[in-house]
Amino acid sequence: MRKKAITLSFSLLLVFVLCGAATAGDNVTVSKTAVSTGSDTATVTITINGPPANSSATGTDVVYALDCSGSMSGEPLQASQDAANNIVNKMNPANQQAAVVNWDSTIQPSSIGLTTDYTAVHAAINAGVAAGSTNMAAAIQQAIAYLDASTMAGNTHNIILLSDGYPDSQADAITQAQAAAAKGYKLFTIGLGDSVDAAFMTQLATITGGKYYAAPSGSDLDQIYNDIFSQFTSQTATNIVVTDVLPSYISVVGNPTIIPNSNTKNADGTTTLVWNVGSLSTGQTWTVSYNVKSSQYGTLPTNVQATVSYNDPEGIPKTATLPVPTVTFTKPATNGTTVTAKTVGMQTSGVPVAGLISALLLVMGGLLLPRRK
Repeated sequence: MRKKAITLSFSLLLVFVLCGAATAGDNVTVSKTAVSTGSDTATVTITINGPPANSSATGTDVVYALDCSGSMSGEPLQASQDAANNIVNKMNPANQQAAVVNWDSTIQPSSIGLTTDYTAVHAAINAGVAAGSTNMAAAIQQAIAYLDASTMAGNTHNIILLSDGYPDSQADAITQAQAAAAKGYKLFTIGLGDSVDAAFMTQLATITGGKYYAAPSGSDLDQIYNDIFSQFTSQTATNIVVTDVLPSYISVVGNPTIIPNSNTKNADGTTTLVWNVGSLSTGQTWTVSYNVKSSQYGTLPTNVQATVSYNDPEGIPKTATLPVPTVTFTKPATNGTTVTAKTVGMQTSGVPVAGLISALLLVMGGLLLPRRK
């Protein structure tokens, strides 16, 4: 009895897996569903999710360039330091180095170069003191120097520069951003508060292929840092191709939401749909839906087989097999109305049958009986 129970449990688990999502290791995840939309029709949906973030697989160097000018005094500086500390806690010492540039008119002595000693990094972040003006060019220049000294070959190089105001010299800051871009270093800029030149901060980031983030208040910084950090740990699957083979009794109605790159009718009556998806990175999703009609009835699979081939983030070719969903198709009811000859009682017209007969008899009697003189 126990053996049968174990076998039944395993079978139920297998059915659940086949009808749900399929996972290709730690890389892309794929799913396929089919939902009945009529007696003999259904909608099929295929979804592919890019690989998850993986901090252990992505080597990166990050310089936290934190504005410590006089206007940052109090809550702004504290919020800036808290958010930076929170993201450092997510870093992996195996292949991710951090540096800190505390800057105002000059570079503060509490700044620290690239290291995996995150205790020292936290100490440097917390040591920043609000004073002086906003020498943004000096901050970027120092960040570049720290990245130049990286000891981890192959790491990506990134600068996160936070400020709440205008730089002492926009021209000098742009020159330093161009120097960073020439070395392949990305600059992500964050504007804290409402006294920031957003257009200028966007220009700085764009020069290097980075991105600008507006933070109306300190409470926005955690989400912004998380978004930036996810880009450091993002992974990408490439050369993604979806191949879906439909049975001979299934036909596609109308066009799929994404037109397939090829739609082939095979000699055995099956149909092969192919989509060249391209690449998907962490957080990206590709979805296609299409409507089908069945010429056979019963609980039937909506496809013969479906696969997703791709190269994983390390360039290794892989294939994921999509689930094969089933739908119960039934013969549709006849749409037209069949009319057959039959006697229709007058009652259906609202006139009493008995009354009508009586009236007819009276009329006929009046015609046939002789009139008295």
